[in-house]
Parts: sequence; structure tokens; C-alpha cells
Amino acid sequence: MWHKFNSLLKPTQILLLGGLGILAYSLIRKATAAGNLVFYPKGIRGLKFEGATPIIELGLGVGNASNQDFTINAMAGNLYTNDTYIGYVSNYNAITIPPRSEAVIPIKIRLSLIGIVSQLVEGISNGTWTQNLDLQLQANVDNLVQNVGIKYKVGK
Repeated sequence: MWHKFNSLLKPTQILLLGGLGILAYSLIRKATAAGNLVFYPKGIRGLKFEGATPIIELGLGVGNASNQDFTINAMAGNLYTNDTYIGYVSNYNAITIPPRSEAVIPIKIRLSLIGIVSQLVEGISNGTWTQNLDLQLQANVDNLVQNVGIKYKVGK
């Protein structure tokens, strides 16, 4: 049976199939390792205004416990508090994270004044200032898109 199959494939085709198999295995391992990156808030770096739009500059930590290096090419997403949209989050500067290390990614949060006012009105009406922040991002990690979600509670 092998002889019959072997006669159907030429040596270059066998090499091509082997190469594709190795490439697929490498991509699967890279995607799996990228899924194990740990993202966490690392502190506020500043506040500024672009016109009337307030912008918070935040450090987003990322831990890489794997044996592979990763390049985060870009990040973009939204920030919600108590299920209300309050801002657009982004970073379009590539950052490389070596194996078994961590890095800080500077991100910008362009705040939505309507969302912030809505949360202020809700806080005054309910008498509570608890904010459940939900950061939802898509990160381009080595040209593979990875969803990143961080939840953070502020207040009582």
C-alpha cells in the first residue's frame, strides 16, 4: 500500500507537505503560548486633554511565563463601567516581551464625556460610587488576534 501511495507523491510534494505540517504545528504552539500572556493594570501615568476630550494614560502590565518572545503590535478596545461605555482604549506602538519576563504597555483611554456624566448621575441617584470597570481589548500578538478582558472594582 505504501508503495502505491509513495508513487503518487513526488519528493518535492512530500517535502512541501512536511514543511506545511511543521509550520502549522509552530503556529498552533505560538497561538497557545500567546493565550497564556497575563495582562493586568500597572498604574495611571497621566491625564491630558486633546481638545475637550480627556485622555488617561495608563500602564498595562503583561507577563510572559513562556519560553517564547512575543511582539504586541497593537491593541484596541473599549472601557465600560457598570455596563456603560466610557472610553476607547488603544496603543499602536509595537512592544516585544522576551521569554520569562514582563513589560508595561502604555495605553491611552479617550474618555466619553456622555458616559462619564451618565455614571455621575447614576451615582448621585443611587447614592453609590462603586465602579465595576471592564476593559475589553483585542491585541495583535505576533500577527494573531487575542481577546483581552480585565475587570476591576473601584469603591465599596
